[in-house]
Amino acid sequence: MDTATMTATEKVTRISKRIETLKGRRRESESLLAVQTAKQQEFTAKRKKLLAELPGADIATEAWIHNELDDIDSAHHFSSRATEALSNALPILENEIAGLESELREVESQVARDRQAKLLTDFRNRLEQAARQLAEDLDNARRNFGSLHLCAFKGIHEQGAEEHRLAALHICEQVFAEFASKQVNLEARGLELVRTGFQNTSNTVIPIRPMVGG
Repeated sequence: MDTATMTATEKVTRISKRIETLKGRRRESESLLAVQTAKQQEFTAKRKKLLAELPGADIATEAWIHNELDDIDSAHHFSSRATEALSNALPILENEIAGLESELREVESQVARDRQAKLLTDFRNRLEQAARQLAEDLDNARRNFGSLHLCAFKGIHEQGAEEHRLAALHICEQVFAEFASKQVNLEARGLELVRTGFQNTSNTVIPIRPMVGG
């Protein structure tokens, strides 16, 4: 993995952790908001019940009810402020999470693009290496083919008498015919044509001619 991809991957990790942290805070805030909402409903119900007890209450009971109402109103006020703070904080968290999730998608897309680009680069390198190796092998085959022809030429012309040259020529014809037969009937030697590739690359034909050189 190259430095750019590693940096992007690390960024994905950092953003993901930040999103999880914010989502945890959001869940906590939603839970607290639910608690405060329940408390306010409880306060409202309790206040309604106390108010219903006021008519006909004696002085002591009335004083106690008012004291209880004061406590309830104070607690309700505190709960309302907490609810307001939580309600205001939640949209901020939502916006931050949404922004980070959008950034995360973009970075993940970039990581995927970088990874794909690297895969293609690696493929090109492997293919070019295979092509270079094949080129070397084909050049060696051409030299060897050239050596075969030179060996035949030299063997024929080394013969002094005409009948010996004809005999050497006959040997060359036999050897070359056998060689050519083996190159035509490759399946008989256990070789099969490669039929996979793009746009039927198995039809690619590379000429092997007798060559000499360094």
